[in-house]
Amino acid sequence: MDKASLGIAVVALIVAAAGVGYTSMAISPISNDITSIKTDLAATKQKADQALAALQQTQQELGKAQQELQKAQEFQKVVEAARKEGTMVYYGHSDTPQVVEQIWPKFQEKYPWAKLQYLELGSSELATRFVSETRSGAPTADVVDITGIPGGNLAIFMKEGLLAQYKSQYIPLYPPGLIDPNGNWAGKTASYVVLNYNTKILGGPGQPPIPKTWADLSNPAYKGLIIIQEPGALSVVGQLFLQQSKSMGSNWETWLKGVAANTRAQTGSATAAYTGVVSGEYAITVDQSNDVANAAPGTPVAIAPIKEVGISLTGTGIYSKAAHPNLARLYIDWLTSPDGQRAWVATGRTTPLPSANLDAKGFKVVKAAISDPTYLPPDALPSDYATNTDKYRTLFNSIFAPGR
Repeated sequence: MDKASLGIAVVALIVAAAGVGYTSMAISPISNDITSIKTDLAATKQKADQALAALQQTQQELGKAQQELQKAQEFQKVVEAARKEGTMVYYGHSDTPQVVEQIWPKFQEKYPWAKLQYLELGSSELATRFVSETRSGAPTADVVDITGIPGGNLAIFMKEGLLAQYKSQYIPLYPPGLIDPNGNWAGKTASYVVLNYNTKILGGPGQPPIPKTWADLSNPAYKGLIIIQEPGALSVVGQLFLQQSKSMGSNWETWLKGVAANTRAQTGSATAAYTGVVSGEYAITVDQSNDVANAAPGTPVAIAPIKEVGISLTGTGIYSKAAHPNLARLYIDWLTSPDGQRAWVATGRTTPLPSANLDAKGFKVVKAAISDPTYLPPDALPSDYATNTDKYRTLFNSIFAPGR
C-alpha cells in the first residue's frame, strides 16, 4: 500500500471511530429515559393498586355498615312491636323475688316500658304445665326456662316443636356447647356442680371421711347419709352422674347402684337436697356451688375437694306460638348480652359467658375449695343423650326409684 492509500485508510478509521462514539453518546440518554419511564410506570401502578385496594376496603366497610344499619333498623322494628305487646309471660325455675326484684329491673333499664308476668315452677312441673297448655291451646308462657340441656326438658320441648328460633347478636361471644348456634335456646346459667357435705358430720374423729372422688359416693361408709335430687329428672344430679359414665366405663352402673344403696332421700330440686344437709339431717348431697356461695356465715356446709366439677346448663327459650314474641326476643337478646349475664351473676349464680363470671361467688368458692379443678361441660355426656333421654331416665328410675 502506498503512502496516499494508507493515509486515506487511517482517516477512514478515525471517522468511523468518531461515528461510533457519537452513536453511543446519543443512545445512552435514550436508555436512561426508558429506565426512568419504567420506574415511573411501576410507581404509578403501585399507587393504582394501593388506591384500588383502599377502594375495595372502603366498599367492604360500606357494605358492613349498610348491613349493620339494616340490622339496627330491623331490631328497632322489633322494639316498637314489643312496646305494643307490653307484657311478657315467663315460666321459670328461679326464685320469684330474684327475677321480679333484681333481673327484670335491670332489663327495664333498657326497656322501661316492659312489664313481666312471672310464674315460678319446678323443672318437672314447668314441663308438664307448658306442654299441657300448648297442646290444649290454652294461654301459656312466651318464654320458658329449660333444664337438662342438651337433653331433659329441651328434648321434650324440641320433640313437641315448642321452641322458636331466635339468633341473638351475642352468640359469637360464647364457647361451643354453652349456647345454641341455631337459636332454639339461649344460655341462662351454667352452674358448677359439686359435692357438698355437712362439716359437723364428716371429716372429724370417728366420723366418715370427706369424699375425695365421685367414686367414693358408693362407699358403704356413707350409707343413709346421702340426699340428692332425683337422678331421673335428668337435671343437676342426673347429668353429673351421666358425666361419670365415660371415665367409669363398665363399672358405672355398679357405681350407681352403690350410690342408690347409700341414698336415704330424694328431692325435686338440688337446692332442696342442700337444705337437708344444712339442717344436719343428712351429710352429703350433689348441688350447685351457688348454694354454698350464698350461705350465711357459720353455715356448716362445705364443698368437698373433688377435682372433677360438673356444669349444669340452664337455658331459656321462646315459645314457637308466643303471644308476645317480640318482647320475648328483646329479653333473649338482653339475656345473652354481657349486661344480662352479669345481672344473673349478681344473684349469686354463674353463667355460660366466661367473662361475666370473674366476680361470681359460685366461681370463687369452687376455686377456694378445689385446687386446679377440671370442668365437665355438657358435651361430656353420652353421645346419644340428647336424642335418647328416655333411655337414661328409665335407667336412673330403675336404680333409684324401682317400681316407678
